[in-house]
Amino acid sequence: MTKVPKERIFQVSTKVIYLANKFLRQALEALSSLYAFMKGGIDMPEQSVFHLKRLLLLPDNIDMGTSKSRIDKIIQTSRVFRELYLLENQLTPILSGMQKSGLLLSRTWLSEGLQQERLLLLAKEAEIQSYTGNDVGVTPEEKLVSFLKVEKLPEALRIADLKKNKALHPIYAVFMQYKVTKQFIDFWGTKLERESQKDSRGELRLKGQWASFTSFSGRIFASDLPLTSLPRGMRPYIRSEDDRCIYSLDFNQAELRFVAYYSRCEALLLLINERVDLHQQLGNFIASQAATTAHLTEEKARQIGKQFLFSFLYGAGKNRLLQNLQKHLPEMTSIGVERIANAFYTRFPALQIFLRALEKEDTLLTPFGLVKPLAKFTQHQKRNFSFQAGVAVAIKKLMICLHPHFEIIHVVHDELWVLAYPEDRVLLDTMINQFYEEMTVILPKFPTKGFVKIKLLGGI
Repeated sequence: MTKVPKERIFQVSTKVIYLANKFLRQALEALSSLYAFMKGGIDMPEQSVFHLKRLLLLPDNIDMGTSKSRIDKIIQTSRVFRELYLLENQLTPILSGMQKSGLLLSRTWLSEGLQQERLLLLAKEAEIQSYTGNDVGVTPEEKLVSFLKVEKLPEALRIADLKKNKALHPIYAVFMQYKVTKQFIDFWGTKLERESQKDSRGELRLKGQWASFTSFSGRIFASDLPLTSLPRGMRPYIRSEDDRCIYSLDFNQAELRFVAYYSRCEALLLLINERVDLHQQLGNFIASQAATTAHLTEEKARQIGKQFLFSFLYGAGKNRLLQNLQKHLPEMTSIGVERIANAFYTRFPALQIFLRALEKEDTLLTPFGLVKPLAKFTQHQKRNFSFQAGVAVAIKKLMICLHPHFEIIHVVHDELWVLAYPEDRVLLDTMINQFYEEMTVILPKFPTKGFVKIKLLGGI
């Protein structure tokens, strides 16, 4: 039997005591907030960080300034709204910290990172010139307008019009790609360099205006600079200011877990708990229904399965499902889509019953229970709300668990970026396990196994 050094035992014991004290202090702070709230009513949070109207599922025409007593009563009498409100109070300082610190972007993004986009832009300019000729001093936009006039084709400069007319002549598609690429370079290159703060090394500090409950389901979003839409190609260029690593904590099959849990679909819960990749399984089955001879890689099959499942769960019609699948599998037919949908419901019958019931209910389902909204929701919105609200609560719970020990620098729907020293990886795992425990307090027997995926991101 391997002997554990006394120093290591002391370190672990100290860390356990530290975490226990932290957890106790957080619990006392939450109770204190609740007591103060029940005694004195609502202490309105910063509206730039926290949209209370959407949390309470109120219509846009409600005047929050003249309805304070009514809002007090809603939160005091509703456990669901009270829990959501207390969760947002804990989240507010985390979002404020993210807003203050921002993301550090290497200057090499402006040269190396954008190089491929610049080369693509030059290629598209050359393609445009192959149709219009190379008139010196004339912009591509002016060349396009002249060419379309000569060819008696519909004028189009906006992306929507270019897309609408792309079947009439190849130049529409080429110019659409040119315009999209130019907008990307202008925004994520020129605008960033002009408007971002710079440190002593010339690195760029990206800051957005963070807010929670930007939608009724509780989504976190950054405006001004849309950091939640950060291009994936920028990720390797995000930097840490010190020796800490940037870890990405990403939820695995988040919406699927919530729909499986809420619908009590034992077959789906079993697959999730056994860590079966349903996306890849579904992708392979979809390909078999398309009568295609093309070989699909595991990643491609997974991408197709994931896209179909998301569209399917969120209520896309068969025509939309067909259009999405034909982008990957042109041989797919409407009969194939019907077979896939029927096979899915045959395998998981509890899902169909649950999803149809969601659309008909007057109440909305949150992780804290059912609640009746005053705002109007369509059938599709009711169906989607439960998944989105579940993911929103889960990511906030994870942020709150990690916050006392790690700096959170970014959030994108169901993914967090945190700074941590390499030697703190054990502590990171410990706090994720604490998050799992807190999730099962809210939702007993929720499938947490493999819920959070961790990987290194960016550079030091």
